[in-house]
Amino acid sequence: MHMYSIPNELKNQNVLLYTDNEALTAAWSKKTAKNSEIGTILLQILTKVELLLECRIFIRYQPRRSTPELILVDNLSRSNTTTLVDLQTIQHLEQHKPAGPLIDWLQEPETDWDLSRKVINWMKNVCNI
Repeated sequence: MHMYSIPNELKNQNVLLYTDNEALTAAWSKKTAKNSEIGTILLQILTKVELLLECRIFIRYQPRRSTPELILVDNLSRSNTTTLVDLQTIQHLEQHKPAGPLIDWLQEPETDWDLSRKVINWMKNVCNI
């Protein structure tokens, strides 16, 4: 699957996201992130993605490193914790390099109230949504 087809695969689907961030889970259920500009920006993006893709996003809390899959993801999220076994585990998976304004922003999150518009425009233009 080409990486730009991923949003199209989510159209009209229920999407379950796991996080080890309890505050984000609570904020999503309330649709508000009090005292967190970064949390509010993430909620704006997810809400607009839901609307654009006509999907339903659910966020579920999982304690950090609480399952083999979460340990693998946690290890892969940092180059200094990624092991040869981790790389061998994902070797058979299709590899792609995520791109777009959200990925760029995640490298150094800062207050950008225009980010949700940038993400949606990117999805519409690059992903042909």
